[in-house]
Amino acid sequence: MADNMEIAQVNLHHAAAASAVISSRFTAEKLGTLLIQEPWVYRGEVQGLKTEVNKVIWHLSSERPRTCIVVRSNIDFFCISEFLTQDLVAVQARDTEGKDFVLASAYFPGETATAPPEAVERLVEHCRLHKLPLIIGCDANAHHTEWGSSDCNVRVSILPKISSTGKPSYVGAL
Repeated sequence: MADNMEIAQVNLHHAAAASAVISSRFTAEKLGTLLIQEPWVYRGEVQGLKTEVNKVIWHLSSERPRTCIVVRSNIDFFCISEFLTQDLVAVQARDTEGKDFVLASAYFPGETATAPPEAVERLVEHCRLHKLPLIIGCDANAHHTEWGSSDCNVRVSILPKISSTGKPSYVGAL
């Protein structure tokens, strides 16, 4: 059973230095889980996040995974393989009270016209059917001038859609 279930979300923008910083914070702050988008990848492998106190989960057969989850080794979890893609990683974990919940790290490709991706919609439905709380950390590629972007895009409207379909939670970025 995990002593610490703190969860953080971050987009690393494929940077080795950002990976080193978040890995150091994960260890120093004794975080439980990291939901990561755009990890540093070299030769099809997520780099810079593995330590002796954690496990890193990503879609191993993807040449360029755009998401991964880092889980502290003392947390009871398993990967939900039907929701394991280049752009989505989901794990089912157990909290300190013995209750199961689902953690997901998702990347919504900016080049696609629709969002959220079908795999995320299926994950939300899976959690609703099995009455599992869902925590999603994602890069939705949504832009809005109120967030400091230079423009607005239609992606802004997808966040209420996800939050109204099964009550997932959102994790703030570091």
